Amino acid sequence: MRSVMRLGSEHMGARQSLIAVLLLASSQLATAGADPEKSAHSSQHCQRAPFVSPALTVDGRVKVVDITAEELDSSPTWDPTSGAEVPLSMAQATRLGIEEFHRLLGDREGWRITEVVLRPLCDNHWVYNVDWVVFGTDETGDAIVTVLLSGKVVSLDRAKPPKSGRR
Repeated sequence: MRSVMRLGSEHMGARQSLIAVLLLASSQLATAGADPEKSAHSSQHCQRAPFVSPALTVDGRVKVVDITAEELDSSPTWDPTSGAEVPLSMAQATRLGIEEFHRLLGDREGWRITEVVLRPLCDNHWVYNVDWVVFGTDETGDAIVTVLLSGKVVSLDRAKPPKSGRR
């Protein structure tokens, strides 16, 4: 189950491919060795945390944020097969992502949201990614603001270069 809101498709290509690979790798890590019964119906501690989420790429410098097990454990779970609404709406997650982007990076010319994605991490813990890309300026880059279903934003202040050997 994947919920996606696309706001622009002009910037397809290498960036989208990199994000697709990162999302696929993180979902494979999240489900590797998982008991299907446990992951379908449990809110127990995510044993595979922290999860690495892409955060910022500005002028070729990549930074990531870690999402900790404690953050996931304090966030509500959601079972997409239950028929229940997602605990945090896409509109709320988008608003929180916009606030975080502007808090850290200000009102930068040319940056706009291209996608809002609801994605699973583990044990029915889901997050929204609010994706930003810069268009029409000399600056190059993208930003991904991660919002937990509790409404907690994974602060871009925590973004750091990825550790070597990490994907």
